[in-house]
Amino acid sequence: MSNFNWKSLSDEELQIIFEEVNFKIDPWRHQKIAIAFTLNRKVPRALYLFDVGTGKTIAALLTLSLLGCKKILVVCPTSAFGAWERDIPATTDYNFTFLTGSKQERLNKLSEKYNIYVINYEGLKVIYSVLITGYHWVINPKSFVHNFDAIVFDEVHKCRAPKSLQSRICFELSRRSKCCLGLTGTILDKNLLELHNVYKVVDLGSSLGSNYFSFRRSYFRKGKFEWYPKQGSKEKILSKVAPISIRFSRDECLDLPEIQSEIKEVSPSLEFLNLQDQIINKNTLTINKNLQMDNPEGPARSVKLVEISGGFFYYRERTEEPNVDPSWKRKAYRLKRNPKLETLMDIIDESSSKVVVFHNYIEESLMIEEELEKSKIGYISVRGGTQKNRKELLNLFTNDPKIKILLAHPSCAREGFDASISNLMIFFSPIASPMIREQCMGRIYRAGQTKKCLFIDLVMKDSVDATILNNRSSRKRLVDSVMEYIQKYKTSLKKSQPLLYD
Repeated sequence: MSNFNWKSLSDEELQIIFEEVNFKIDPWRHQKIAIAFTLNRKVPRALYLFDVGTGKTIAALLTLSLLGCKKILVVCPTSAFGAWERDIPATTDYNFTFLTGSKQERLNKLSEKYNIYVINYEGLKVIYSVLITGYHWVINPKSFVHNFDAIVFDEVHKCRAPKSLQSRICFELSRRSKCCLGLTGTILDKNLLELHNVYKVVDLGSSLGSNYFSFRRSYFRKGKFEWYPKQGSKEKILSKVAPISIRFSRDECLDLPEIQSEIKEVSPSLEFLNLQDQIINKNTLTINKNLQMDNPEGPARSVKLVEISGGFFYYRERTEEPNVDPSWKRKAYRLKRNPKLETLMDIIDESSSKVVVFHNYIEESLMIEEELEKSKIGYISVRGGTQKNRKELLNLFTNDPKIKILLAHPSCAREGFDASISNLMIFFSPIASPMIREQCMGRIYRAGQTKKCLFIDLVMKDSVDATILNNRSSRKRLVDSVMEYIQKYKTSLKKSQPLLYD
């Protein structure tokens, strides 16, 4: 049945397939198709190529449960920890733990009995490699002492680089497991050569072979600066990977609503929690030995709580620069780690479509711009301080295929333009006003939009973000929401033990 079109399964046929299965939650139709697709394979190795927001995590968990897997390793970006923490208890009876902390702390958790162990890609190096000659990391074969029934690589496109230590560890983990699932919304970045190592990690070379150079020689020719597919190679490659791949775009998921809203919780860093506690309870902020300042009162203190959820805060420093107010100059302190920014970049990396990102502060835009430039992702910014004609910028977003991201401030870009070429909008920071948020949403959900739209709110756990979102429907002012959060914090809110580590 390798050529069978699994998407052609009717609702009645799916009902027959799963007639005796009691799911903890009722999966969407496309998730059931993916589960049936994997269960039908003699060797349960598959890639779920699902768009952002279409439920890859749930589909994987239900598949593993039906396969009877009892010891599972999930490898994912740190930003995905929250999704696994939410979905594991909601869809299965598995117990689970997160492999964070020092090497010994991670090894101790691995020695304890859990069904699912979740680790980030960077953490693989801590457990499965060793440092030699002071700077060179190599795989330590003796470290693979824990056998897993299944491995899940969430955002498996992070295994594209065949020579990277991370990719090589992933391959070693995969070949020691009977079952392997790869999850991603966008498997390609630049060209088809990137497919080889991703599939090698998941299916151990059964589709595209285990030798990268042989694959390249067979299907590509050398150009002046890069390799290009030979005539007909694209079709041949795709036919080879089709038997282990199941692809769903958001529009193909007939069971998804036209508008889908998702709150993506982000775990705070220890620095954030410490800084938030100081802002709420102290009169002086101590950032480090070189930076101490008075903590403002009232609304100004409230603003700082909103700023730090975005990974920074503004402060004023005395200056004697010419043409600058001799008393104070505004500067920005950026937190050492910015989990929101990491999560945003992971979503962008996983999305194959253009994305609109709304932010509240110029500093947030500057931080995002820097990350996009590092990743060589094309973008435009529409905010205060941008010099180019806004109409020209917005036309670039619509017409230039190299421009993937529109960074926008609500005061500059919530009205008067059509961004329906995108169907994914991310709110980096919460917008308190329901009217303003609705106007922002209208940039992509409007007449002429032919695709299903996804709106994602990035929410820092144990921060003011959730209170602002909860109060939006009652139209509370931003400062009132912040003061409400401060009161809750002082009376009952417990400090969390974040999954992130610094």
